[in-house]
Amino acid sequence: MIVFLGFIASACTSQSPESSLDNSVPTDFKVVFGSGGGFTGLWQGHIIDASGTIFTWRGQKPGEHPKKIGRVPASAVQQLWKKIRDQNVLSLQHLKAGNLSQFLSVTANGKTHSVSWGIESPDRQPPAPLAGIIVFCDSLVTKGTGSYP
Repeated sequence: MIVFLGFIASACTSQSPESSLDNSVPTDFKVVFGSGGGFTGLWQGHIIDASGTIFTWRGQKPGEHPKKIGRVPASAVQQLWKKIRDQNVLSLQHLKAGNLSQFLSVTANGKTHSVSWGIESPDRQPPAPLAGIIVFCDSLVTKGTGSYP
């Protein structure tokens, strides 16, 4: 838990979305999302990078020990980037980790922005703008995992 909070604190950077005229996906674009914590301190989740490669990961900190499991087309990555920008994810300030937490971390244009929320809370839901992003990311993982050699 302490490792995760340190990761979030060091990675959280407030930034404004780039000009809406430039919708190209940044070359360093990466979305890391998952859950973990608790008495084991283990985290697990997925990564979707700018090339459309999908990774699964599991470890003591988010993104640790990534393993390639699939790929989605560039158009899907473009849609994800557009959703993140349209929902102002890069400006959300929500760091409410619990004993068991979920998180979403977006790297773009040299900056990483992370949002977390406790999953043992009564509502167990991400902040409103993130719900659709998480569902979309999960759908990309499902669609993309059947296409990796």
